[in-house]
Amino acid sequence: MSVPIYNSVQENPTLQGGDELNSDMSSSLEKPRLLRRGGCHYINGNYLPESKAVISVLDIGLLRGFGVFDFLVTYNNRPFLIDRHIDRLFNSAKILGLTIGKTKREIESIVNNTLSKNINGKEKTIRILITGGVGNSSTEPSAKASIIVIVEDRHFYPNALFENGAKALSYKYSRPFPEIKSLEYSVAIRALNLAKKSGCIEAVYYDEKSGNITEATTSNVFIVKNKQIYTSDNKILFGITRDLVISLCHIIYPVIKRPIKLSDIFSADEVFLTASNKEVMPVVKVDKKKIGNGKVGHVTKDVIQLFRNFVEKGKW
Repeated sequence: MSVPIYNSVQENPTLQGGDELNSDMSSSLEKPRLLRRGGCHYINGNYLPESKAVISVLDIGLLRGFGVFDFLVTYNNRPFLIDRHIDRLFNSAKILGLTIGKTKREIESIVNNTLSKNINGKEKTIRILITGGVGNSSTEPSAKASIIVIVEDRHFYPNALFENGAKALSYKYSRPFPEIKSLEYSVAIRALNLAKKSGCIEAVYYDEKSGNITEATTSNVFIVKNKQIYTSDNKILFGITRDLVISLCHIIYPVIKRPIKLSDIFSADEVFLTASNKEVMPVVKVDKKKIGNGKVGHVTKDVIQLFRNFVEKGKW
């Protein structure tokens, strides 16, 4: 099974948000680049080209940011771990009190149908959005949620980041409802933009009162100390890639879940992030401070290989 991991980089690789990455990773990451968009998307029962894929201006997801989503990628045009993502989507909706109005299998069918209308030889990203729809007021969700599926070409991070490591910065913030993927991303976007202006790939959240790190804007955080892996277990989104990595590491590197201080990052031997689009991303600097010896560590390399092997086998 041939799987496009890491080395399948576009000629002009971009971040998921569309910011071009320089080949010299020590330079800024902030050059803007417009994504080539288009394709066919799903909105409330209809498969539509992007030019016609619109929602009501009164949708509470637009007016108030009230809604949830999930995000996944494909390998060989197969949605990766789609069952787990749909389970999390339904859990997020339940916590917010949103009624999706369809079964998990129906949502999976919609995703696969939308994907099939966008096959062009490139891997894809898939976003499933559930909003509060158009209610009786701007603060009252409709009994019928809006369901949106967006499929776009996937843009891979360059190999240099996996070989040499990325940089991150710390950011003081605690997410409300951290266990869900909410549409409300104001702080995350601000933090990410600050990170990119500093040449960083991510912003790592920490709680001012406790000093604990929780997660990054779109990633989970792991640290390595004396070949032992640790990850936060409180006030976080339980990432699909995070859970997979924990299970894959179980025999070789059992993962300890516990609160992690911001200071623990700076004294760690290694740091890495996990996310659907980042997969397993090494971090060698946080707040301009070198992690360990400033190079991608052996444990992180092993975790990358474990993840790669799992995807390559295709038994998911």
